[in-house]
Amino acid sequence: MCGRFVLETPLKATADSVNAKLAKNLVTVPNYNICPSENINVVVSSLGHRKLGQMRWGFIPHWYKLITDGPLLFNARAETLAEKPAFRDASRKRRCLIPADGFYEWQKLEDANSRPFYVKRSDRQQMIFAGIWQFWGSWENRIPTCTILTVPASEQISEIHNRMPLFIEPSDWALWLGEEEDVGAAAHVARGLNSMGLESHLFGVVGDDRAGLSILDALDHEGVKTDGIAIVEGRTTTVKTRLLATRESLVQDEQLLLRWDIEEDDPVPDEASIGLYDQAIHELDKAKAVILSDYGQGVVNDSGADRLIKHALEKNVPIIADPKLTGLHRTHGVDWILFQAQGLELMRRRLGSATGADAAERLIEQHNWKHLVVLSGEAGVTIYSAEEETVHAPC
Repeated sequence: MCGRFVLETPLKATADSVNAKLAKNLVTVPNYNICPSENINVVVSSLGHRKLGQMRWGFIPHWYKLITDGPLLFNARAETLAEKPAFRDASRKRRCLIPADGFYEWQKLEDANSRPFYVKRSDRQQMIFAGIWQFWGSWENRIPTCTILTVPASEQISEIHNRMPLFIEPSDWALWLGEEEDVGAAAHVARGLNSMGLESHLFGVVGDDRAGLSILDALDHEGVKTDGIAIVEGRTTTVKTRLLATRESLVQDEQLLLRWDIEEDDPVPDEASIGLYDQAIHELDKAKAVILSDYGQGVVNDSGADRLIKHALEKNVPIIADPKLTGLHRTHGVDWILFQAQGLELMRRRLGSATGADAAERLIEQHNWKHLVVLSGEAGVTIYSAEEETVHAPC
């Protein structure tokens, strides 16, 4: 956790380092004991312009009638941020950077006392914490409030405490502040194919918002064909962002530090959906493979998937799909199915199979798949097939 921190870098130097303009009435520095419920300096971004201003440290949910109606939310666990009602909306729309020069943590001792430690960067540069914020109160008296995100402690910090602030590196500032959009899973596949010299044709939907137009510009810039992407007026573009760890202690077990999702609640309009599938089916004569990949209320629906798979099979065009992204019930007859090892283990338990291999065989038979590819990270890749021997390739 983080319950006390220090600010000593001059305000202008802080603003310059994060490329932000200075607001008025900032918290003065140095301050060697900043506590929850006090005002702190925070970086926010609006229309791509950053500002260093002040907010109350201690997030106040909108349903609080009084500041004292509930616990002081000065920290929020990054792992569950998108699931908590208090933080869900802010994690999607109102993210911020919180500069600090160091923070205090207390180590519990056997005699029930605590020993304080001061933690700072070895290169003496500022730390930049990840935060979220929102206004609380009536329009005339509203207060900007924020909280600092925490993650499982690194190996060194774990000797003192089991949690620590989430640090955001400069390369991720724009992404965290919502100034950049990730192009999505299907688009990443298209980019990867293009980088290998293979031509990809992407079909999907974006909104007419900034995120949708930015994604189209990014794909066009990289040579990915986007004439199969429909722009739906008034729709929110699905943006799912993942922040991964680089600390050695998290590489195997907890790579995903933080995720935040923005997506539309309503399905794609029928007219746009039917038009996309018609266009994709028309392009099958030129295709060497079809990849089905989707998120949330995207373009892969039951009737469309059935049509596309049926026409692809008739033309002997192999189909690749990940049931986690497209839905297991939409993959009948698919040639190549991709599973993470955890996904196969989950299916093994649901089916009551003795082994993962038994579960794979049952799934292949039930859904008429030709091949099931199981990705197991460092353990390698295993390919189960309907008519061929199982193959395992170590990493």
